[in-house]
Amino acid sequence: LGEVEAALRLHPFVSDAALLLREDSPGDKRLTAYFTASQPPSASELRSFLEQRLPSFMVPSTFVLLDALPLTAAGKVDRKALPAPEQPGLMDRYVAPRTPLEELLAGLWADMLGHERVGVQDDFFELGGHSLLAAQLITRIRATFERELTLNDLFQAPTVAALALRLGTAGEDRQASLPPVEPGEPVEELPLSLSQRTYWSPERGGPTSPLNSVPMAFRVDGPLDEAVLARALTELVRRHEILRTTFPLVDGVPVQRIAAPGDFPLACLDLEPLPEAQREQTALSRLHEAAWRPFDLEQGPLMRALLLRLADERHLLLINLHHALTDLVSGQVLMAELAALHGAFQDGRESPLAEPLLQYRDFTRWQHAWLRGEVLEGLRSWWGRKLEAPLPLPALPLEPSLEAGHGGHAAGSVPFTLSPEVSGQLVALGRREGVTPFILLMASFQVLLARASGREEALVAFAHAHRPRPELERMPGMFANLLVVRTPLAGNPGFREVLRRARAAYLEAFEHAGLPHDELMRLLGASGTRALPAGFSFAQGGEAPRAARGLTLSPVPLELEETVSDVSLAVLQGPEGFSGSFEYRAGLFRRETVEALGQAFVGLLERVVAEPEARVDSLVGSSGALAGTLTGWGVA
Repeated sequence: LGEVEAALRLHPFVSDAALLLREDSPGDKRLTAYFTASQPPSASELRSFLEQRLPSFMVPSTFVLLDALPLTAAGKVDRKALPAPEQPGLMDRYVAPRTPLEELLAGLWADMLGHERVGVQDDFFELGGHSLLAAQLITRIRATFERELTLNDLFQAPTVAALALRLGTAGEDRQASLPPVEPGEPVEELPLSLSQRTYWSPERGGPTSPLNSVPMAFRVDGPLDEAVLARALTELVRRHEILRTTFPLVDGVPVQRIAAPGDFPLACLDLEPLPEAQREQTALSRLHEAAWRPFDLEQGPLMRALLLRLADERHLLLINLHHALTDLVSGQVLMAELAALHGAFQDGRESPLAEPLLQYRDFTRWQHAWLRGEVLEGLRSWWGRKLEAPLPLPALPLEPSLEAGHGGHAAGSVPFTLSPEVSGQLVALGRREGVTPFILLMASFQVLLARASGREEALVAFAHAHRPRPELERMPGMFANLLVVRTPLAGNPGFREVLRRARAAYLEAFEHAGLPHDELMRLLGASGTRALPAGFSFAQGGEAPRAARGLTLSPVPLELEETVSDVSLAVLQGPEGFSGSFEYRAGLFRRETVEALGQAFVGLLERVVAEPEARVDSLVGSSGALAGTLTGWGVA
């Protein structure tokens, strides 16, 4: 058991592990692996990892993810307290796959959702699936079966049995058309990817604007070795060419230029000599200053790290990248790899990570080869129709002196919180109506914008993690693209009908993802002043601090300095429910205007869970904050 546990701990994302040998029936012994992880791998990934290092009879048959291993008073693993490996509620209704197609689909689901097994009657969303996982699943199905299924197919057929039936009848005209991404010869210089071109767009404030920084800040508690951290960062940058990339101008056009590996410069500042009362304030001030300091895109580096020492076992760590190098998914991948490297180097081991098979340059070549000709023209045609004038951009009350101006990019923020009761009712409503929390909250925001602006439709934009091939899922780099959802609200529909329309609009936009950002901006009529529709973002969080071999990392929120959208809604789903903030361009709107919008949004959601059948006009024409806001804005 010790040998298997040691092998399992070598996995880059596994923090700790314990093994238990069970005898379910005479002569039927099963080995179960219990583990904790900074970023949970699937059971199939762990099994494949161990099969490369152990004899087959030593590979566990079952893997169980735990938040923490139970310990005895002496600090050792309490094996008697390890739970039974069966998934509650899953075993009770398990129906085994009956055909090869069902077996393959069930395997994909189990891999994606981290379950040991999935039955043909299990519902993807009830098992924990959400919008991002649904998109990844569709990508894998396309690659596995060479058939074109859509997100709408998954929403309409959310069980293995139903989706297998739909997949089996998919016609030849829906075959997947995306070729695999393959490794190519190393180069020092190549064009920007279509996603990277975003950061040279005028509405982003120019490539050196703070709008294009992606800072990640953490409190680090525990014995941190600065030399080990610097070595781990150096290895991370060596592994991934994108982290060594700069963007010089060649004949007036920016290109990607990849530098040779070298030592990564970790900036360290010891604040312990300061009086204890000043350390925290000084540290946060230095952190904020470093987070929004512009990058030099031509000279680099475009990845920086700052370590602030408060005491022997108390630090603040900032890792900051230019957005042309990274997106949300990439940040998660990089932090998980950094934790694995730090743990290995701290133990005196070499890197446990396999060498990347692909680099971002391979994606760049692939994207330029694929997104052209009929594919590109098809996207242009569809988005041209979808975004034809008049566009329903929000018409919220502007500062009187700025109605003809742009007011700069300086950001303001108004927070809001929903009660756990209302949050739970919203989740239940979404499940009943077959929509994810993302779609439900997006639809609610669109209703608010449409009514506040006196329109019969609403337009919102959000960043979409566009990774259309499975081999791109864990590659660091900039893949995100802008998606715009235009939801019709004419005819005073009930909220359930609003959800249906919003889901259809979202799925349709998703199936036409990939149009280059600059072309989408032209269709929106972006002028560099008021360029974007209202923004929307949704994230799931509130998880416990990450553990990294003796260290605990807790995220440090950084106040936003600038924003792109006139107004945007950011929602976080945590253990206690939904919370978030309305972010806005402070030069365009009074804070009181946005505070009223936030109160109106909370009021709308409270009415939605009380009366999901209520029609839009009735829903937003009720008493309370929303009615007062609309009356003040001249909307009946």
